[in-house]
Amino acid sequence: MKLSKACADAGLLDKNLMRRSLIFYTSVSEFLLSLMTNTPPGSSIPNLPLPSHPLPAFSAMPEWYVEDIAEFLLFALQ
Repeated sequence: MKLSKACADAGLLDKNLMRRSLIFYTSVSEFLLSLMTNTPPGSSIPNLPLPSHPLPAFSAMPEWYVEDIAEFLLFALQ
């Protein structure tokens, strides 16, 4: 438990690591959103509501991509 806490503290204290991780997960989120809306990554905010039938490329993506983003955000908030 002490080792786990020390690793978490080291990760949170390194501002560059957290900034790079946030940039990475932001780009992954933009990519997933572009697959959902069939727009190029980094384009403007999509029109809502989102299409009821996503593209096959988005349907083929593993769900752990979204879970990984959520776990990182929870880790950063804690």
